[in-house]
Amino acid sequence: MSTPEVIYLIPGEYDGELGMVWCDDPAPDSYCNPDEAVKYVRADIHESSLKRQGNAAKMGMDAATKSAYKAEENAKRLLAKSNPAALESERAMNAELTGEVDRLQALVTESHASSKFAGMFQDAEGTIPVTKAGQSVGLCISQVEGRLPWTSKGDHRPILKAVEGIRMWHDFSDMSGLFQDDAGTIAVTKHGDRVRLCFDKSGNNNHIRPSTPTYYGTDGTRGWLETEGDGSAGGFF
Repeated sequence: MSTPEVIYLIPGEYDGELGMVWCDDPAPDSYCNPDEAVKYVRADIHESSLKRQGNAAKMGMDAATKSAYKAEENAKRLLAKSNPAALESERAMNAELTGEVDRLQALVTESHASSKFAGMFQDAEGTIPVTKAGQSVGLCISQVEGRLPWTSKGDHRPILKAVEGIRMWHDFSDMSGLFQDDAGTIAVTKHGDRVRLCFDKSGNNNHIRPSTPTYYGTDGTRGWLETEGDGSAGGFF
């Protein structure tokens, strides 16, 4: 008769007295509670089970160690290939370029804002630039080389106000909007023609009707208006 591999010690009755009895079933009767049974495993079976569990644990640890080693070697290889010094230099260069782009953008924004009133000054001497809409204009310097500026010297007072956006658009290079009469029926056709009406191309009907003798001037490409007077008003562009 062989020794059983597993046996249970359960509450029972022996010779009419309550106690603990050995049984190969944790609940041989209906009144038995299997949770009260204590399981015993034969020593050789228990040692064999522990050995199998130990071997499985060792295999798992070996596999984890091997995987960690491969991951470490791969990380070292990628680190060597990436060249940390080059990456750091590239990061610094990118940061510098970003700063330069921001600086240039700020300059563009500032230039765009100032270009709205380029050549315009609050005083007739050209020392106080116009910086915002609503300021009086005492001097407006022509952007066409060789043309005289409009100014408010002498008895004249500033009659212009700086504004943002298009309020009027007068293109003196386009003779189709220039006329020799107030009614706009006699077109300006050549250099030296008298100009009594200049249409506003902005659509706001801010047409120019010069109060002093004004004449059309052109170099064949660009056009302008020239006025007569005491020198306080010059060419427009």
